[in-house]
Amino acid sequence: MPWTPLRYRLRADCPASELPNRLLVLGDFSLGGDASPLAEREPIRVEPATFDDVLAWHSVRLKLDLPGDDGPRRLKLRINRLADLDPPALLEAHPALRAPERLAAVLRHPRFRACEATWRSLRALVDHAAPETGNEIRLLSCTPGELAAALRDTPPQETRLAALLAQHLDGLPHGTPAAAILADWTFGPDDVALLEALAPIAADACAPFIAGASPAFFGLEDFAGLAEHPNLSTRRHAAWQRLRDSDAANFIGLALPRFRLRPDYRVDAAGRAASEGQGMWGNAAFAVGMRLCDAFAERRWSAALTGGALAGLPVPPTEATVTEAREWELCHEGFIPLVHRAGHPPGFDSANTCRRAPCVGLQGSEEGVSRRLEGRLPWLLRATRLAHHLMRRAAAPEPLDDPGAWLGAIGAVDGAPDGDAPFTAATVRLDPAGRAHLALTPREPYQGAPCTLRVSPLLPVGS
Repeated sequence: MPWTPLRYRLRADCPASELPNRLLVLGDFSLGGDASPLAEREPIRVEPATFDDVLAWHSVRLKLDLPGDDGPRRLKLRINRLADLDPPALLEAHPALRAPERLAAVLRHPRFRACEATWRSLRALVDHAAPETGNEIRLLSCTPGELAAALRDTPPQETRLAALLAQHLDGLPHGTPAAAILADWTFGPDDVALLEALAPIAADACAPFIAGASPAFFGLEDFAGLAEHPNLSTRRHAAWQRLRDSDAANFIGLALPRFRLRPDYRVDAAGRAASEGQGMWGNAAFAVGMRLCDAFAERRWSAALTGGALAGLPVPPTEATVTEAREWELCHEGFIPLVHRAGHPPGFDSANTCRRAPCVGLQGSEEGVSRRLEGRLPWLLRATRLAHHLMRRAAAPEPLDDPGAWLGAIGAVDGAPDGDAPFTAATVRLDPAGRAHLALTPREPYQGAPCTLRVSPLLPVGS
């Protein structure tokens, strides 16, 4: 595909500009400490230079019950900067931790590890999204339980998340749409109901929802046993298989295994060594986000996320080794595997959403090829990139009489044989409900077969 940057004008008298690659990150960044209702929370922009300020704003407070000679002792930690999670800062703030076993108990504590994993994962993502790259990170602190409760009480299109996406995280319909939603959550076979509720919200916003796959999906406590082929046809997986056949399934992606954020500590305290013995691992959804940012910085299209590498991770960089054969099986089952081969940094060879590939009878047809590609994140993101431009333009005061012609004017569509636009044809049909139905013909056929990518974004109200 020609990775031609797209530049647009909201009005004829406006200078041409490029739509940023904006990612919305969901996670429990306050560790349950945000008392405000979810409906009142706003996304916060975070950059490398403001990271510690954003962390401090979340007022992270940890109360850890630790073993002591006279029974459990409670330790209260205030985390105002990322360095506060490092052993030297812990020892300075709490001299009693200089006993190696006490420091190790803190480093191993589940709540401390959850806090460290969340904020170190976010830092790893933000380091790939410097402002000069055209990437933007917005985070919203919430838990899966809070979001599930909101979805139980409110139709999906009326939830806070849907409203934020419709307002493009700016509170303005003509703001920048989210290219993807990353969640610092993991999902197992018993959590599919939330994914089913989120899928249409993500589809309306043309923003794929990417989270982590839980080892529970495969009947495991961790990914150490991932080498074996899982049985995902059990009664427990029925809801997952049903989701894979739904219309919006191509907007849900689950990544695995976790990636390494730092090596195991070897802390010299009082002349002895203390180790938490576990290292620190990050949700694979952040690894997907890092590749989305790298691809946009390099190609101006986040769709180029596969094939590149995540260099500089501690060794070993992934929680489990995914073999080439295992990678194919996981993709076939609807997951996004992070692959690491000896001597090479990890990366994504492919990135399938959870949508099931078409049945055998459709595989050779144009419809079958199109459905298969719409379930692959790199191809889906090509189509959603155009949809986001259309969503932003539709919110401008001036009417948009011919959306298809406008897509051609910004360099997205060019029917000439030697053109460099990513698509050779585009049709846009607007329905009375305010939805745009895009049908896009990629310039490069898939393995020589013609195909059409289809997305149906919900346009801003009043457009």
